[in-house]
Amino acid sequence: MPEEYSLSTEIGSSTNVLIIDEVGEFVSLLVDSLLSRGFNVYYFGHEPKLFFEYLSHKKTFVYLTEVNEETSFEKIDYLYFFPKIDLDNLRKVVFLNRNFHCHVLIGIDYGFQQANELEDLSLSKEFVFKLVLFKDVFGPRVTSGNLGQIFSTASVGDRVMIEQSAEELVSPLYSDTLIKELLRVSFLPYGKGRIYLIKTEEINGQELVSLLAGVFPEVSFVLNQNQSFKENGFVPKSGKTINIRENVGFRVEETAEWFLREGRNRLVKNQEEPKIDNPRFSTEIVQETAPPPPSLEVLFAEKANDDTASQEVKPEEEKKETNLVETYWQEDKKKKKFVRKGFFVFLSFLFIFFCFFVIPMGLVLIFGINGFDSFKSTKAGLEKGEFEEAFKSSQKAEKYFEISQKTLSLTSPFYSLIGLEKQAKSISSSISFSIQINQSLKAFLQTFVKITEAGGGFLKGESVDWLEVQRIIKTNYAYAYQQASLAQSSLKEAEAGFSYFKKNDIFSLAGEYLPEYRDKLLKGQSLALVLPEIVGVGGRKTYLVLFQNNLELRPTGGFIAAFGIVSLENGKLVNFEVHDIYEADNQLKGQVEPPAKIKTILGEQVWYFRDSNLDPEFSSSAEKALWFLDKEMNVSANGVIAVNLKLVGKTLNILGEIKAPDYADEISADNLLQKVIQYSETTNLDKGLNKQEFLVSLIKAVYNQAQKAESKEVVGLEGVVFSLLENKEILFYSSDENTEAQIADLGWDGNFRQYQNKVEGYSIYNDYFSINEANMGINKVNYFMDRTIGHEIKISSQGTVQEKLVLNYENKSPSENWPAGTYKNYARIYLPKGTKLISILKTDPENSNIWTPFTDSAMEVYEEYNKTVLDLLFEVPVKTKIKLEINYELIEIINLSAKINSYLLMVQKQPGAYSDNYNLIISFPENLIPLRVIPKAVIGGGKLLINEKLDRDRIFQIDLAI
Repeated sequence: MPEEYSLSTEIGSSTNVLIIDEVGEFVSLLVDSLLSRGFNVYYFGHEPKLFFEYLSHKKTFVYLTEVNEETSFEKIDYLYFFPKIDLDNLRKVVFLNRNFHCHVLIGIDYGFQQANELEDLSLSKEFVFKLVLFKDVFGPRVTSGNLGQIFSTASVGDRVMIEQSAEELVSPLYSDTLIKELLRVSFLPYGKGRIYLIKTEEINGQELVSLLAGVFPEVSFVLNQNQSFKENGFVPKSGKTINIRENVGFRVEETAEWFLREGRNRLVKNQEEPKIDNPRFSTEIVQETAPPPPSLEVLFAEKANDDTASQEVKPEEEKKETNLVETYWQEDKKKKKFVRKGFFVFLSFLFIFFCFFVIPMGLVLIFGINGFDSFKSTKAGLEKGEFEEAFKSSQKAEKYFEISQKTLSLTSPFYSLIGLEKQAKSISSSISFSIQINQSLKAFLQTFVKITEAGGGFLKGESVDWLEVQRIIKTNYAYAYQQASLAQSSLKEAEAGFSYFKKNDIFSLAGEYLPEYRDKLLKGQSLALVLPEIVGVGGRKTYLVLFQNNLELRPTGGFIAAFGIVSLENGKLVNFEVHDIYEADNQLKGQVEPPAKIKTILGEQVWYFRDSNLDPEFSSSAEKALWFLDKEMNVSANGVIAVNLKLVGKTLNILGEIKAPDYADEISADNLLQKVIQYSETTNLDKGLNKQEFLVSLIKAVYNQAQKAESKEVVGLEGVVFSLLENKEILFYSSDENTEAQIADLGWDGNFRQYQNKVEGYSIYNDYFSINEANMGINKVNYFMDRTIGHEIKISSQGTVQEKLVLNYENKSPSENWPAGTYKNYARIYLPKGTKLISILKTDPENSNIWTPFTDSAMEVYEEYNKTVLDLLFEVPVKTKIKLEINYELIEIINLSAKINSYLLMVQKQPGAYSDNYNLIISFPENLIPLRVIPKAVIGGGKLLINEKLDRDRIFQIDLAI
């Protein structure tokens, strides 16, 4: 029976974060940073509600006065806990973690008294969390702690005593840097239960005083040689050290500016007007600000002096008239001097403007654009499989982006002076976003180059250090995933900056592919966990390879026309042989009782290896195939790999045309299916070859050519294998339980998916549909078949769900002559368990307007693999069309009283089946509004219209609100 898997959807894509804060101050910066990334933040702790008054307009911020077991949360994705004195609140954290399965990060100072208890708890694995240690935090808003007190005192006083000797070392950690590291650690995929130690470059007391004196020139800093504020901090038994390197002097300057600015603002705010009713105070003010009033004698004396001066003006004016020309030239000279001075000031302003604003910004944009162009070259190299060229392009992009970022960081303070702080920040965010993407791609490329080398060596039968490959994949993919996750979290704030570079197309592309790219990185890490086991490191592995011809469709992909046996020893390919399926079946001793359907439909009285894949659950069919291999060939194997003709076709697309031994034709990706049909009709009697041996000969030729593949072709082959695993054209089964569980988690096991979405606080309705067919006509008619699927779902105002499936078949066979002919279809339709069947109708092949009920003799209804199964047998004659209409009702009712209902429909593709056109129509009551539809749909008249290709398993999500 299959396991239950957690279904990954976009339910609750808005991330909820709870912060339990006993420290205060710098934690408020964490609140701001999370809100800027689009998270919903719940805060409980040290700071009063008034402190967050500036966030009162934010609907995504909630201030909590209490957190206990009765506090109602829809969900919690991340929980940050900052204890200060004790662990009284730890019980709440453990309770919330168990209830919401959230990621927990606990941040403490090195001097925290109960640090040993937290370390023991993390190592015991009873409670999974990340523990981050830090010390000597300083920065805006930080007034506590040793460094915080120094800055706070220096901003208002003239003398500061520092309890530290000149030689004693301190490690200043800037608050913004701490926040960035806390966020980075919380997003790490495999950091649960680990301890992280944040360390910065150490400086001694004398260096600290020098830095402080430079930003507080009027303050006297005195080192107390007999004292020390440095405590014996906690030393963990294990942990990962995060070394921070940054310009401490610049950070000290920023912090001092903030404290001085805040000090001035408080002074202005607290200053009051002098009160008139205080005689003593008003007298002091008058004495200090107003001179005594002049006496009458003084006033008359001044008046007399004025009269005398006016009487003496006339002779002076006469003198001026005589020197009018001279005065004119003197004034003109002064004006010219003033103009020259103004012109010099203007030129100086232009020079400063160009040096500090225009030129730096020009460099930022130029290097940024070059970085984006190199980024495009990286993408082009990836698409072409030229990984070395792509890696070189990523290195160029990294260089350009770093120059652009450094230039902007040095000049960004100047832009705030002219009101361009917001624009500079947007550009900085877009560059940081691009650096994160580029670093992720660079790590991915480095890994893939190693994988390509290993893959090429493996095909040639060379020894490969798979443990080293595993180490590189785990390390580099974890880093690549971390950088991609950081980029994903900063999508919104990075968007605006791309417009300045005229590179909005790159941003759109990155936003579109980031989720898929992150998913692939996670899958790569998961595969790496069992890679040495799969390739037989330290032992020997044998795998059965089933070559399925999906022109004759069977439940796991196609008729088993041939099989291969792959032998691996200590990670090295030591043997690969291919056999015709009848070569094995002819060696079966005795008789094996076949399943009832093989007896009744195929008319076989004996069960053979070639019909062992009748069960749609691949693990079950694989075990039967292994049993037949043992009984017929006396070979035991550790697992089964099933591949369809698509692998051969896509491989030929990369390697080019191939000539199969004993056959004259060149086989290419374009003519593969036609040649398979052609050689299915004839035998090569001159060389003693039967109809099935063409495929055996072709597979051997393809394998021999693949062994000669160059690195670029190896890259293409690896891409083909991954895409076909994703599209269920390659299936894998391992008898090792751990390996099989990992493969199942990747979705490559070919089994039915059972899911229980555990998102709390949401009303979720799960639906399911899968159709599995077997061509029981002993022909290759699926080459001539077309099929489309129509699916109508009606949600009533009472919450009931009724559905109608319409399956359209067209048989384009030219005649009844083999390998064409009638399509004898044994179909099983899997629906949610307990589904109530209403009716099944089928059109007449002679007249498509005539509908007739399906006969009971050709139909069964039962339960299998936790699903309700409609078991049908019908035929589609040559050159005809038929339709099947299946009406049914689900037993569960949607709770329409909930504010938001999420309807999830999973549609599973059959391996080897057509990439059908799937047309989905969902009708819903008029009082409901579709908030979100995944994938995109046409909406109108209370209906959703979705058209997709069933080339892989699909999940459809519709969120409906009242």
